[in-house]
Amino acid sequence: MAILLVGAGLAAGVVRALRTGDAGQVGRVLVGALVQVPAAWVLDGVAVALFGVVGGDLAGYGWYDGPA
Repeated sequence: MAILLVGAGLAAGVVRALRTGDAGQVGRVLVGALVQVPAAWVLDGVAVALFGVVGGDLAGYGWYDGPA
């Protein structure tokens, strides 16, 4: 998840720098993306915990087509 945020922040920073002509925008936008990493880790942790608690019980619902 952090790698995706770094890549997205870097890409957005480069585009912003090219559009404005200010190379300092790369760092600002990258830092703006990196401050979201802890929140992404929390959401990942919640998803993993929920899967660990009820994951096996819900495995069949991926193939559920409704009432027969």
